[in-house]
Amino acid sequence: MTFGKKFGLIILIIFASISFVFFRAMVRFGEFTTLTSRFDGKCESLANNVSGVEDIQEFKFITSEGEKKLIAFSAYDRNAAKKNPNLRGALYISPIDNIQAISDATNIIDGDNIIQSPKDFVPIGIGVLNGPKPIIMAVNNASGNSSVEIYEIDENGLLNHINSVKIEGAHRLNDVVPLSANSFYVTNESDYKSKSFVDFVQNLLNNDKTGSIFYYDGKRATKIPANISFANSIALSNDGSKLYLTGTISRNLQIYSRNTSNNQLNLIDNVFLGTGVDNISIDDENRIFIASHPKLFTLASRMWFGGKDTPNQVIVIEPNGDNKGGNVDQVYIDKGENGFGASSIGIKNNDKLIMGSIYSKGIRLCQLPQEWHQSKTHPAQQLIDVDRDAKIKKQRELEIKKNISH
Repeated sequence: MTFGKKFGLIILIIFASISFVFFRAMVRFGEFTTLTSRFDGKCESLANNVSGVEDIQEFKFITSEGEKKLIAFSAYDRNAAKKNPNLRGALYISPIDNIQAISDATNIIDGDNIIQSPKDFVPIGIGVLNGPKPIIMAVNNASGNSSVEIYEIDENGLLNHINSVKIEGAHRLNDVVPLSANSFYVTNESDYKSKSFVDFVQNLLNNDKTGSIFYYDGKRATKIPANISFANSIALSNDGSKLYLTGTISRNLQIYSRNTSNNQLNLIDNVFLGTGVDNISIDDENRIFIASHPKLFTLASRMWFGGKDTPNQVIVIEPNGDNKGGNVDQVYIDKGENGFGASSIGIKNNDKLIMGSIYSKGIRLCQLPQEWHQSKTHPAQQLIDVDRDAKIKKQRELEIKKNISH
């Protein structure tokens, strides 16, 4: 074989290997999955003067007029930031039953001046601690320097900045759960530098398992390795006994038991969900709602190059009482139509579903149908809960045998 032929063969092998790696990654990230838009309720877009709602949290605010139920949400207009790198994000507060009546709680007007604290602010994940003076914590990723900003809500519903906490060795913080006014859990997506070549290759090969949780006790931080790809959202169960963590690229949910006396965590279940899970919310019945990205390459392309909106998905996990994952179903899915895509958070409030988006304008408010589980309203495609899939299949087989015998 001549040198030219050997060289050509080597190039062909390299090209075939790279193509195979990309193909496997595309399959893993859902790019060949056929999506069918499915939702039986009606939706409207509210608060269209705000873009890029990253996270939404419910909380209770006690005033002289009584208890109010509010939502806080973080927002950063990524589209506008491409033209203006100094653009500042913000935290907003709104009555949960009147999302149009929002106030920018981090831009406090004092005479003719606007007090911005901190000045450089790119908020993503947030957490709220209820109390006489609620505490809001926000992960700030301004200039690539992750920190946790801590605010106290005053009697006027405005935020007073208390502290800014940096975690040594954690440069990609994502979401936070307050435990007190100065202690919290926070996720760190990865140990690799964001958008670096090494980060890209590790994710492409599905090798990055450096996602982690940090526990900050008010003085020092303790790292809790999670062996997860792109540690994203974190949430506590209503009684605080369990902690939930999503891995966007590993497409899974981890469930930890929590020692409430010393805040130590113990992994009790690892649930593969098969979709790019993002932010978590817990409803009054301890059901776990997760906004997700079923086509991760499409989302990455939107981030890097712009273009059309990406699909929206909200799934729900109903705990089954054995400390394991539970039954999984799909609440909402569409292809990123109607000017709203890349869903970041889904909160169930009574008969409403409140959704935020990484890129789109506003908050999507959906009226849930009476039967909001998709498997109850119509046959759900690709149900993620394998055990329930098997039960459904077995039940159908029994019904067919019964009909034949008659």
